[in-house]
Amino acid sequence: MLDDTLTRRDVLAHAGTATAGATGFGVADRTREAETEERALDTRGGDDCETAHVRPDVAVVGARREDGDRVVRAGEAITFDASGTESAAPVDSYAWDVAGERIEGERVHHAFEQGGGVATVGLAVTDETGRSASTSVDLHVLARDRYNESPTPVHDASPARTYDDGYVVRAGERVTFDARASRDPDGDVVAYEWAFRRGAKQGAVVEHAFRRRGNYEVTLSVTDDDGATESVDVPVHVTR
Repeated sequence: MLDDTLTRRDVLAHAGTATAGATGFGVADRTREAETEERALDTRGGDDCETAHVRPDVAVVGARREDGDRVVRAGEAITFDASGTESAAPVDSYAWDVAGERIEGERVHHAFEQGGGVATVGLAVTDETGRSASTSVDLHVLARDRYNESPTPVHDASPARTYDDGYVVRAGERVTFDARASRDPDGDVVAYEWAFRRGAKQGAVVEHAFRRRGNYEVTLSVTDDDGATESVDVPVHVTR
C-alpha cells in the first residue's frame, strides 16, 4: 500500500506517466493517462496503485507510419483495437469517438469518408467498479484514390468517304484528320497524336496527303489529364 504521506507527484511516478508504444499490427498512444490516474486517486483516495488502475491502449490496424505520423486513406477500412488495455478490474465498456460517432466495442472498424486533414479518435474505457480512463490517437487522413477512366479517341476525316471504320481518300489530296470529338468521362483530353507511315503529327486537327494508292493505317492516340492514353487504328484506302 502507498504511504499516506506520499505526494501526488510520488503517486504519478509510481503509477507511470503517459507513454507511447506499439501493440499488434498498429500503434498505441496513452497521452492522457497520467491526468486520468491523478483524477481517479483524488476522488477515491489512496487506493493501491498495483490493484486499482485502467490503462487504455489503442492499436490502429491498417495505418502506416510516414515521418512519424500515423497515416490512413479515406475510403479504406481500418480497425481500432483496444485489446491491449490494462485494467485491474474487468472492463465494462469501451467507448470510441470516431469522426463524431460513438462506437462501442473492444475492436471496431471504420472508413473515413473524406481526407485532407487530421482526425482524432478517442477511446474511453470503464471497468466494473466505475473507474475510467481515456486516451486518443491522431490520424492523418489522405484523400481517396480516384479511379481514372481512360479517354475515348474519336476521329473524323474530310474530304473522305467512309467505309466500315475507315476512310476512302484520293492520292495527293490533302485530308484533314479531326479528333476534337474525343472525350474523357472524368476529365479532359490534353494531348493528341496522329501516327502516319512516315511519322507522327501532334494536335487535335492535322492535315496529311497520301502520295500513292494503297491501303494505309493511321493511329490516333489521345491522353487525358491523369496521364491515361488510349489509341485506335484508322484504316485509310487511297485511290486515284
